[in-house]
Amino acid sequence: MDCSGLDRFDTVVADLNKWEDLRYGGYPVGVLTTMVFMPRRGPHETWSDEPQDEYVLVLEDVDELFTAMVAAANINPTFLGERHRLKPALREWYTKDNVHLMDNLFRIDPPTPS
Repeated sequence: MDCSGLDRFDTVVADLNKWEDLRYGGYPVGVLTTMVFMPRRGPHETWSDEPQDEYVLVLEDVDELFTAMVAAANINPTFLGERHRLKPALREWYTKDNVHLMDNLFRIDPPTPS
């Protein structure tokens, strides 16, 4: 597996880790907290000027990370989408607002008999 270049996702992985810690480590008591889930990178507002823990998850970053991981692992995207290829709603959901689409994830044509 070629993992070169994946270090550009260190910040995304750190952000995901903060959410995991929040989910499985417990909610911080007595600390102001801002949680932001955004489809795209960009500025966001917080509800207080006081210092606070900030949990930001950008869907675009996660999509880019996942696409890069699949490519680095040399996984055929069609293999991942095969179970769901006949579910138009899932295909539409995946393509909506996703700028990091994997080619051939959902085949439309039926598989060729071997």
